Amino acid sequence: RDSIFAMKRLLWALPLLVSAGCRGKSEADTAQEFVEKFSRAAREKDVETLWALLSQDSQNLWVQSAQAILDRAKNDKSFASKAKMEYDLAQDITDLDAPTLSKLIFKKERRQEMETWGAVRLIEATTDSGNVLVAVDVPGKGRKDWVLVREKKYLRIDWFASKFENR
Repeated sequence: RDSIFAMKRLLWALPLLVSAGCRGKSEADTAQEFVEKFSRAAREKDVETLWALLSQDSQNLWVQSAQAILDRAKNDKSFASKAKMEYDLAQDITDLDAPTLSKLIFKKERRQEMETWGAVRLIEATTDSGNVLVAVDVPGKGRKDWVLVREKKYLRIDWFASKFENR
């Protein structure tokens, strides 16, 4: 009878244990957690997680840029050929959709930066107008300021408002 009671208590607590341990790779509540997840994804060259850590506005801007490239490629075969080589594409660029191309471009253009992102560490975080302003130390690059926004209860980086290597 005691074992049945203990089992019932365990079953009651199980959902709490599962939800705490099964957070997604891109689900961060705090600045520290965000920086750790971003850094881990960069070390692992996990573009899908890095992409998911971008704010929706940042993703949309990357996709719009990719769409402009696709539109030009559809009308200019020479450009399409150059773009295929530039982005190391296995297939014809016009066979891709804008979201897929945007992730491929992100991966290609940020490949070298991922090395340093994998070792970033949080210096400080402050909240301002609902955003979280994060100062990180990027090895060999010094302090960079990132802007995190809360979307669907998790933090995401506003790519274009944040400071990275060359911006």
